Amino acid sequence: MGEQEINLSLCPSPFEGYGLRMRQIGDFVMTLSFNKSEMKEGRRTLRKNMTAREAGLWDALRNKQLSGYKFRRRYSIGMYIVDSYSPRLKLAIAVDGPSHEIHDAIEYDKLREDEIKSLGIHILRLKNEEIEEKFSDVLKTIADEIRGWTTT
Repeated sequence: MGEQEINLSLCPSPFEGYGLRMRQIGDFVMTLSFNKSEMKEGRRTLRKNMTAREAGLWDALRNKQLSGYKFRRRYSIGMYIVDSYSPRLKLAIAVDGPSHEIHDAIEYDKLREDEIKSLGIHILRLKNEEIEEKFSDVLKTIADEIRGWTTT
């Protein structure tokens, strides 16, 4: 039961062509498409240019402050970068500002969400206004989401 790399061209995937690698351990196949090095500069740029709302939310999530779970900031999944991600929970958090209300952005977000969900990852989408106006409610929503995922 050794470990071997699998050629992606033999494994149909919505991430085909984006450098997704898979590793097989016995009968188990594991994707290695998270935080790819070729997306490092994009993640770094997004981290440096966080909005005040995104930074405030990150301050509440970092260092296991919310329900004791570790979140990562600006994490890449396949060819996409999410605002925050907990690998243990398989929970991604996306903060949507006004640019996400444009028709093309709506289509892109839907495609991104479908592809990430295909990996068994749940996405919690939050609006900038919610974070600004009802911050404690947003944290409660995230905590409820975590509770829902850890009790099922």
